[in-house]
Amino acid sequence: MREYLPQAIDQYVALPEDYARRDRGGPGTSPADDLVAQARLLLEGAQQAQRAVYESDAQEPAIGRRFLDTKFRRSDLDL
Repeated sequence: MREYLPQAIDQYVALPEDYARRDRGGPGTSPADDLVAQARLLLEGAQQAQRAVYESDAQEPAIGRRFLDTKFRRSDLDL
């Protein structure tokens, strides 16, 4: 985010305003449309990273519970 978003914004702001909003006749995109698409992709990537972190963090209590269960629960094999 800190690298790609500022770079995309800088590239967009460097264009004359009338050109930035003009359709290029290609797949129906203008530089403004491209900027919005880039921002959406960056948001999706950030959300995926956030989910991965939270899913990993959510596993920690279960791992700790299993460790403590193994460490302190008495077994039928204990004397």
